[in-house]
Amino acid sequence: MRGFLLFGTNLIYNPIMFNRGTPWSKDDLLQLYELITEGGATLADVAECLGRTGKAVQLKSLQGGLCNKQFILVPWFPSKEEYLDNIYGSRPASKKRSYKRGKLCRLFNKICREQSGDATLPINKRSLIPAIGKWDCKSKHEARNEWWRFAHWAQSNPFMRSKVYQREQGNCALCARPLSEADYQAHHSCYDHVCTFKKSIYIGKKTANSQPVPDCESCALLNPEGFASCFLRLHAVHGICNKRLN
Repeated sequence: MRGFLLFGTNLIYNPIMFNRGTPWSKDDLLQLYELITEGGATLADVAECLGRTGKAVQLKSLQGGLCNKQFILVPWFPSKEEYLDNIYGSRPASKKRSYKRGKLCRLFNKICREQSGDATLPINKRSLIPAIGKWDCKSKHEARNEWWRFAHWAQSNPFMRSKVYQREQGNCALCARPLSEADYQAHHSCYDHVCTFKKSIYIGKKTANSQPVPDCESCALLNPEGFASCFLRLHAVHGICNKRLN
């Protein structure tokens, strides 16, 4: 723990590890979560323990959905067990709770995956997890238009969506349960790829805000190898399955 060590109600100051004014690390965020969820500590206690200002601590915890403005733990923020049961359990969709987005929640989700043995995914399905993250690939390819065409717009092409759905035979690539062609989400098993076909089309009526998408049908006829390289990196999954994979 940087800044102070907490033993019971006593705070022990460590001047070498004083944390005020430095960026929040993952360890800091996890410690903030633990201090608030343990209860019994005031905003001033937590701020002093982390070597931060009270305003900085409250802002960070509010952004992550940990507390309300009075720095009281919000009742819907779950335990690790509740969180895993809500995401991966068989609770009806109508009873599933939504959790506030934020860096702390994403960190919490990562901790849950690591503790559940990551990640609860069958060995034969782990090839669906991208080896390189989306935003790392964006930097690698310098956010070129060719990369955006594959990473964001190829899955919007009706021809590509139909072919991916037919390949999966109407079932989710992860959980193997049926899914709708109209509502499925396209998951990328690899982002380290670009669309090399230059021709584009518009879906529906063209307006000033319309975004052109790759003409995958023409690509399949004129450049079958290029089409296959994109096609094999896309998979039809449920929305919740896409979250698990990402």
